[in-house]
Amino acid sequence: GFEICAGVQDDRIEKSAIYSSDDFLAELIHDIQLAKNDAVIVSPYISTQILRAFITQTEEILHKGTVIHIMTIHPNSMEEDYADSQRLKVNELKSKGYTVSLIPSRKIDTSYAIIDRKTIWYGSNNLLGNHDDDREVIRFTDAQAANDLLRQCFKAAGRKTPAHSVQVKMDVL
Repeated sequence: GFEICAGVQDDRIEKSAIYSSDDFLAELIHDIQLAKNDAVIVSPYISTQILRAFITQTEEILHKGTVIHIMTIHPNSMEEDYADSQRLKVNELKSKGYTVSLIPSRKIDTSYAIIDRKTIWYGSNNLLGNHDDDREVIRFTDAQAANDLLRQCFKAAGRKTPAHSVQVKMDVL
């Protein structure tokens, strides 16, 4: 991969980089752990194994007031074999304090994360799902692109983009 450093802000380097499916998750979680306000993760599918690691490594920042909002496919849009598993994962996230929005499958086909309305993780790999070996994720910082993506994902969820925080009412399964 490659990195382009653009400066130092908040004691960390603002960098752009391309990550493989083997190395992006640890860096994404690190960015989320450093979030000052919020993180939105759009992930069509959620892997049980990745979810466990994600919760273990991010749950503490929820108690510090950081909002983590996960948008994923509604279980009713999935095949029955996967729907029950998706419901369990969504309910686990909600019980731990994560905010979850459920989106019909036809409105969610890309995976990305937006941290503090400026850092974007975008790619063809499902961020919280199973990772394909030949896919990559790019990390870059762009507040305008972040706001555009936030408007797009909240629109797909049938919601308005929150003004200051991504804290919104949770869906009920």
